[in-house]
Amino acid sequence: IPGSEYEIETDQVLMAIGEVPQLDFLPQTFETSKDRLKVNHFQMTTEQGVFACGDAAAGPIGTVVDAIATGKRAAEAVHQFLTKDEVKLSAPLENGVPFETLNLDYFHNEPRPQEAQRHPQQLVGDFEEVNLGIGSDDAHYEAERCFSCGTCTYCDNCLVFCPDVAISYKPDGKGYVIDYDFCKGCGICVHECPRNAMSYEEELKWV
Repeated sequence: IPGSEYEIETDQVLMAIGEVPQLDFLPQTFETSKDRLKVNHFQMTTEQGVFACGDAAAGPIGTVVDAIATGKRAAEAVHQFLTKDEVKLSAPLENGVPFETLNLDYFHNEPRPQEAQRHPQQLVGDFEEVNLGIGSDDAHYEAERCFSCGTCTYCDNCLVFCPDVAISYKPDGKGYVIDYDFCKGCGICVHECPRNAMSYEEELKWV
């Protein structure tokens, strides 16, 4: 707004992360939830043709990953809305793998690398980043700490622990096949899977 600028003298300015949208400028026809815009699965608000994402949209928020995901979904939906194409969004990950479902007995506890930080005396008088980041070696080390949740890494646990020898390698050696004529559904393979990459469900029998 022209003429609304003003200056304040300070010793130091700290930029906080995490914002809450100010929606006062929007018409009251926009529905909100917890001070954020209500959106559907395509990130469209309750107003036709108006999309919202990131911290402005209601839903799972709090991480950069969430913000980027909603931004991508909104971009796809806007493109298809404007071009009148059939809406076909990227398949969502409906069944995530919570940390509590991992079998941690097969993982070593490795501490995360610590970021170096500038000395407090160096922070006065500039706006340079406080955290100095991590080097290439630490970045590779941090990446190796990934559990690969929900992803089969061919560790052979299911094959080794199956008491009925019902699990074998695929002909090409990439992955496994289960012989359901021998599998009795004990669930040992699922329990011993370190990354929760397996699941089993009760088989319905029609009488």
